[in-house]
Amino acid sequence: MDVYWATCHRVHSGDKSWELIDDGTDSLSSHSSTPRSGSSKRSMSKTEYSYNDYYFLTDPEQYIYSHFPVDEKWQLLARTVSIEEAKQLALLKRNFFSLGLDIVSHARYLVECDSGEVQLSFTKSDNSRINFKYELYIATETNADIVDTLNSSLDRYVFLENPTKEEIVNVKIRFPSIGKFKLKILAKEADEHSYYYTCTYIIDCLKAMENCQPLPTNERGEWGPGLDTEALGLNPVTHSRGEVEAEDGKAEVRFQMNQPVEFEHRLIRGENEELHNRVLHRIEDKEAVFNVRVPQEGEYALNLYAREKGSNKDFPNVCNYLLKCEEEPDDKTPFPAVSSLGPTGAFQEMGLENISDMPALMLAPATGEITLQFRVSKPAIFIPELLLQQDDKQFDFSEYMMWDILNEVATFYANIPRQGLYSLAIRAKSSHEQDTYVPIFNAVIDAIVPKKQCFPFPQQSVDWPSKCHVNEPMSGILPARELTSFSIEYPDAFEVVVTSGNGSKTLARAPNDAWNGDILTGNEDSVVTVAVRYHQSDDLRYILTYKVAGKDYIIEERRRQLERYRDAVQRAERLKESGKLPFMFDWSRLESVDSGTEMEAFASEIFSRAWHGLPNNKFTGGRNSELQGLPDCSYLVGGRPDIDQCLPVLWRVNDFY
Repeated sequence: MDVYWATCHRVHSGDKSWELIDDGTDSLSSHSSTPRSGSSKRSMSKTEYSYNDYYFLTDPEQYIYSHFPVDEKWQLLARTVSIEEAKQLALLKRNFFSLGLDIVSHARYLVECDSGEVQLSFTKSDNSRINFKYELYIATETNADIVDTLNSSLDRYVFLENPTKEEIVNVKIRFPSIGKFKLKILAKEADEHSYYYTCTYIIDCLKAMENCQPLPTNERGEWGPGLDTEALGLNPVTHSRGEVEAEDGKAEVRFQMNQPVEFEHRLIRGENEELHNRVLHRIEDKEAVFNVRVPQEGEYALNLYAREKGSNKDFPNVCNYLLKCEEEPDDKTPFPAVSSLGPTGAFQEMGLENISDMPALMLAPATGEITLQFRVSKPAIFIPELLLQQDDKQFDFSEYMMWDILNEVATFYANIPRQGLYSLAIRAKSSHEQDTYVPIFNAVIDAIVPKKQCFPFPQQSVDWPSKCHVNEPMSGILPARELTSFSIEYPDAFEVVVTSGNGSKTLARAPNDAWNGDILTGNEDSVVTVAVRYHQSDDLRYILTYKVAGKDYIIEERRRQLERYRDAVQRAERLKESGKLPFMFDWSRLESVDSGTEMEAFASEIFSRAWHGLPNNKFTGGRNSELQGLPDCSYLVGGRPDIDQCLPVLWRVNDFY
């Protein structure tokens, strides 16, 4: 027992032999007001009186860290400790033991560091609720020139993690310079206001860490999930500690949610550089999911802010992760600027239910075709939007989306024309009479490979009706002067009329309520429209528009698509070889990439169709006299023509036909 320490203790301040350089907050820098050597401020101390029964019948295993008896028998230890050993023991305060802490890594007061980095580890008792912080000092006797040569302040070199689901506490320190440092660990029970000193170490850094950089700014001091995370009912699913590996620049962090929570987030590089459009979050199956894409190798702070849903309080910082990317990312494209993923608040208000397997952050199938479905219980009209994100620019590919409602299920079809990141946004309103569409659903699509042959859908009008479904043609671009089959399912229609540059034709109604017919398209740059009449006396309402293009344009566009497809597949092969291809990507569904063979086959198809349509399969005589002087290409039928030589002949033959 120590009756003196049980009634009072000494409080020291202004120790000029040490300078505080980091206390885990943003307010401290190397220009701290704490004096360096030579300052006129003197070291002072005072006695404060308060009762503390820790020093009455103290555990001998703990007592030896602060008291050494003259008579060694009063150590009351199984093995006595020499005075030399006692002087080397770590300086552990009474609060260290009263909080149930224990040493794991370093039992001695002086720690020598010859690698530029050191980690101190402690255990805490099971189910303990303790917060930690630290103070790092540098000895003022350290050569001032060494400190002054650093490009940044000496703070933000300490990494402290306190996992709530584990009994370990880790404190990692990296040193940008040699010198002598003092580390103090402070702790408190979760419901207490003040922190107490628990232990102190002197670290003699003999070698600085190579290319040592300060950690990104952390507002909390602790890294990883802590008691404040747990208090909101958030349990870490993927990362219970403070470090997250961002392999190939990508990372995903998940929390199980025990109550509705709303979030904000920031991705910080360096001292306080915020990176925008690098983090996406969504709520999925009662889990909060955060996806991160960093722009280059290095370290980043993922700062998460959360509050109970519906609260009007500020968002407190409840969890921070240190993201580490050790190699240059293959894809540096930021996420599209999407405020939140998944259904919005208006989604359920409109009586919608998501029945798709596709998550709000989806990997596009290898086919490049995506289908999204909502169950509909109320009338609804939709406008889908598809934007491709490339660097800091967006390109509108909304014409590659189409929708319909059949059997109370709204289906959205999307064809992916190029590799890259897309934002998919769906807006809706309940009737044609309403003026405003409201956002109901947001998604981001990661397309590794586009659709091999991908043309826009036909353009739907604002009067696009429910229960109407297009069977064919699904391509919104039709070849000029070609007979094209139309089939549209629409049981509520009285009449369906298709109009092209060659006139109008009413489609025939089949027993299955499909309207069918063949239409001869017009010239290049014209349109084909589909209109519907609901009653005999009604005016026609246009619901679909197709563009008409020359076959040379279609051939060239297919060529470009095949080249883009081949480049994307080659990139996917490189990702596969390096182990960076997402495991969900179904490689078996990729199509052949022999673009030359496909183009030759397509050219042969058009040529053969034109050839066999001519009388006697000849280019001379009769009504085909206009084609005299062209080379004999009959040997190309069913063969593999050279496209560049054959195209001029092919176009003239086909156009004449």
